[in-house]
Amino acid sequence: HNTIRPQFTIVPANTSALLGSDVSLACVARGDPPPEISWKMLRGSIPLKRAHFDEERLLISNVSELDAGTYICMAENKAGSIEAAATVTVLCKCESMG
Repeated sequence: HNTIRPQFTIVPANTSALLGSDVSLACVARGDPPPEISWKMLRGSIPLKRAHFDEERLLISNVSELDAGTYICMAENKAGSIEAAATVTVLCKCESMG
């Protein structure tokens, strides 16, 4: 029985979100055996109290400035592992000066 290295069918896209809103990053991979998806941040850590994971995405609710940065999706099975990265930018609804 051949194992098949993971391959991304959906990779996360760079995204921006308003402060206090929700942001989601999609990541889907296939392979044999089906790969496990895991998420990490390049710098800092994912806010687990506000993060929800399912088979297809990472959702962070009530985004704060600390959540801005690069998120890495890793898909891994016995045949190997692959990574894809996306940057989240947090925008502030600041009043313009003047």
